[in-house]
Formats: sequence, structure tokens, C-alpha cells
Amino acid sequence: MELAPAATTGPGAVDSEPLTRAQWDVFMSIMDTVISCRSDEPLNPSTVRRSETEYNKIVHDIRYETTLDTATVDAFLAEKPSEMPLFQDMVKRVLAGFPHDKLSTLGNVLSLMNNWATSFPVTGYLCSFPKLALENRIVVLHSWRNSSLASFRVLFKQLTTIAKHTYVRTSSLFSLVSGFPSAPSGWYSTESFPFDFKQLGPSREPVYLETDAIVVGSGCGAGVVARNIATAGHRVMVVDKSYHLPTFLLPLDHSEAFSHLFEQSGLLVSEDGSITVTSGSCFGGGGTVNYSASLQTQNTVREEWADKRGLTFFKSSEFQTCLDNVCKQMGVSDEYIRHNQGNSVLLEGGRKLGFTAKAVPQNTAGSEHYYGHCSLGCWRGEKQGPVNGWFPDAAKCGAEFREGFKVDRVLLSKRSGRQIAYGVTGTWIPRGCGDELAKAVTIKAKRVIISAGSLCSPIILKNSGLKANNTTPVPFWSDCRRAQNKHIGRNLHLHPITFVGGVFKEETRPWEGGILTSVVTSLDNLDGKGHGVRQAFYPYAYGLS
Repeated sequence: MELAPAATTGPGAVDSEPLTRAQWDVFMSIMDTVISCRSDEPLNPSTVRRSETEYNKIVHDIRYETTLDTATVDAFLAEKPSEMPLFQDMVKRVLAGFPHDKLSTLGNVLSLMNNWATSFPVTGYLCSFPKLALENRIVVLHSWRNSSLASFRVLFKQLTTIAKHTYVRTSSLFSLVSGFPSAPSGWYSTESFPFDFKQLGPSREPVYLETDAIVVGSGCGAGVVARNIATAGHRVMVVDKSYHLPTFLLPLDHSEAFSHLFEQSGLLVSEDGSITVTSGSCFGGGGTVNYSASLQTQNTVREEWADKRGLTFFKSSEFQTCLDNVCKQMGVSDEYIRHNQGNSVLLEGGRKLGFTAKAVPQNTAGSEHYYGHCSLGCWRGEKQGPVNGWFPDAAKCGAEFREGFKVDRVLLSKRSGRQIAYGVTGTWIPRGCGDELAKAVTIKAKRVIISAGSLCSPIILKNSGLKANNTTPVPFWSDCRRAQNKHIGRNLHLHPITFVGGVFKEETRPWEGGILTSVVTSLDNLDGKGHGVRQAFYPYAYGLS
């Protein structure tokens, strides 16, 4: 019998239904359209009809070189989100995390679609959307995707993304058919560093604390800063709104991982629907859920920052020393890599085409680390992110850690005409508890470091009264509507990722082995200014794909 990580306690049920009953029926009919049934049954308006020949070919392709029986494949092809309780539970949690104005807008659209008299502007049919035959519902979704109106394109992107991501995370049959295991082969329990997360007791009275330096956030930047301050002999406190997951719980199962590890369950979509951002939201931040690939900042980027942005430090030898020191601390090297099938194919294919294909250094401190589930948590504790590579040293030097503490704003005072930070205030919620046990906490410090990530750090600054330029979009979780300083909330650049798949005759097991251990760089400077594309192998963690 194979061992597996212990189950975590998932988030509880949502406090209230995010949609009305009528809106929910329309929403689930959209989900059933995106994840539509396939069958060879006589024409049924709720299924996609396939001829017997087509259906048998689908079944044959799925069963190719597997031990799957026909009944399992039939059940898989007949799955409907509206008949999957776990799907519905998870999607309610996703909707509950929507900003109120966006959820209200979605509800209004769904209400229009539920009434034959008002559905035409949205669907093109004088009929309630759930009563349309599946083939007509598919036509509606395609019309949204190809619409000249951005609002319809955004609606299509958001709803189809929710449907597909939620389905693959909650369908036990998808895992069975794809062969993806819920736990890595050969898993066994390993020990984590014993962090001592300070508790604040049951009283609801406000709490006041004091330290030399407070670090808000626990991601990659926070890890480096906290270690440096603590090892220099100063008192440092690290706080994060999320919670720590020890290695014996990792990697998390897809059905629970995204609620515990990622911002907005991994479905954070831009206002215009053009890009979906996967951002870590757990103790260790992105360092817990990213891969072990460790590429130093390339010269073209450093030159652009220095020459065009005036940030000359990035061209200095001092910055290079910083990069080298970080890599040394994490044991970054390409000497211990064992490439899996996908990375090997990329290296071989790139070289055959005359491209520059090379191994990617890994932050695994001399370990081979042939484990492909690390985007859902590193169960071996070998990946030298904040939790394994930086915070233990800080803890040994006296650093304090507090989980479940959401910082609302920085405390500021005016000294000699300047605004000086002297602490933070926010809300602490004990692990496994709800808002009913929330406690107001104020922490005073000589130094305040906001390292809550590219998405959340500007929000804390705005909510602290530091003003943003009025051309800056104000994210939904911000309370601040004032505007002046153009830098807060700006200058964020995201690099888009697109996927290309391949079909092989041999078994590939793309979820096994090192993650992103190879890269092709021949096309990364298409404009002569350092902008282009790189090819890399993406691990088969299907909830992320």
C-alpha cells in the first residue's frame, strides 16, 4: 500500500450563497456547456451527440495503451458539473471570493439570461438559457468569444476558465483517465523545520506588539530580508495573511491545493480578462508553489532597467554580488539534474534545430530533486525557497513568525516634513477559525518592510494613505480612492505563457521528474532589445495547466 500526504482541512462552506437560485441554475447550465457530456445515446438536448463511429474512436483514443475499461471511459465522458457536488462546492467558494461589484454584475447578466423576454441581447435567443439545447448554448458561448464587445469576451474567458479549472480539480475520473496520481510515487513523510508560530490567546481585546523590524509577507523577498536582519542581531517579526503547511501535508491534492496555496484559488483574472495570474498565497508565498528553476537576471533586462529607467544599481557589480550570494545560499546548480522525458525532448529537439538549448540551474542545494509535484508544495523539503532555505536561519537567530495576520495598513507619522513608517495594523485570525475570532493587532517597529508580492504590496500602501496616480487602476480589494503618486500600483509587467502540447506513442508520465530543468533561448531577443520568447517544459499539474 502506497503512502500519501495527510489530508488538510479545506475551507468551510461559504457564509451565504453567492447567487440566487435562478442565477445559480443559469450559471450551472453554462458550466455544463463548457464541460459538456458526450454520448452515443439518441439525440438529447443536454448532451453532445456523436455517431457510434465517432464515439468509439474517442473511447479508443482515451483507452490507448491503458488498462481503463469501457465503463470508466463512458462514465468520464458523461460527467456533468451540475451532478458533481464537489465541483459545485468549490465553484461557490470561487464566486464568494469575487469582488462585490463583479459578482453583482455577473448575477445581473445571469438574471437576464434566465428570462426569455430579456435574454436576446445576451444570447441571441428569445429563450431562457437553461432551456436551450446544448448545441445552441455552445453557439452562445462562441458568440461571446468572438464578440466585438470586450465585456462579452471577458465574460467568456472568466466563465470558461472557472469551469475548466474547477472541473479538473474536482473530477476523480479525470485523474483516473489521465493517469495523474494524487500523490507522488514513492512518497513518504518528511520532517519540516519546526517553526514556532506565535499565538495571541482567545481574548477579543486588541493586541499591541513591538519589534525592531517587521516584514509583511513571507515570499522570496521576505525570506532574504528576514534572514539578513535576524543574522545581524536585530529583532525581526515576519507576518503573513496565510498559513504554513508542513511537508507531511505536501503536496496537496488538487481538490484542496488551490484554496490553500493560491490567491483567489488560482483564478485571479485581470479586469479585461486578457490574462490569468497564478499567485502564491501561503506561508512562503511564491517560493512555496513555484519551481526550483533559478535563472539570474539577464544582461538585457539589467541594461534596460539601468539605461531606460535610471536604476543604475542593476548594472553594478554590487547587484551581481547579491545574485551570487542568493544562489550560493540556495545551492543553485545544474550539476545534479536528471531530466524527465519532456525536458529531454526539449533539449534534444532544440539542438537538432540548431537552437541554444541548455539546462536550467535549480535551487535544490545539491539534491537531484526528481519530483514533479512541487507546484503544490515540496514534500521533500529540498527546494530552497523561503520556508526551507531562508526562514530557518532567521528563526535560529530569534526571528518571530505569525501566520493568519492580514495587514490592513502601514502606520505613518510626520517627522521633519517626511512621512515615516513606525508599524502596521491589521487583523489576526487563528488557524482553522473564522472571522468570529478575528482580533485587531498593532505592531510597532523601527523598520517596516512591505514584501507582500507585486499584487498585494501596492494595496497595503494605498490603504495606508499613500496616494496613487488617478490613472492607476484601483484593485477591488483596496479601500483607497485617492490619487497622486504615479508609482504605487504601476510598473507591473507580466510575461504571458501559452501552451503547446505533443502526443507521443510511448508513455511520458509528464508529472514525474524535475520541473523546468531545460530551456531554449534562441528566440528570446527577437527585437534586438532583449524581448522575445523562451521555450520550456511545463509540468503536468493539470489544475495549473
